[in-house]
Amino acid sequence: MADVIALLEKEYMNQWSLDDLVKTANMSKGNLIRIFKNATNQTPMEYLLDIRMQRAMELLSKTDFTVTEIAYQVGFGDSNY
Repeated sequence: MADVIALLEKEYMNQWSLDDLVKTANMSKGNLIRIFKNATNQTPMEYLLDIRMQRAMELLSKTDFTVTEIAYQVGFGDSNY
């Protein structure tokens, strides 16, 4: 799980799917979700969303970028997200 968590922390702005993470972890979807949730109390996609939201909040408070610019910088495909 450390490899998956490190990957999400470092490359949160990339478009990740559960299948991408399964390949990284080299395990089934079910096992990945179960083990990840036991380790973090979140699914991998919830964890990724949380990282993106935290980064977006930091950028909103520390930069003059627009909401749309920040949304795209942190990996959201739509500023409405």
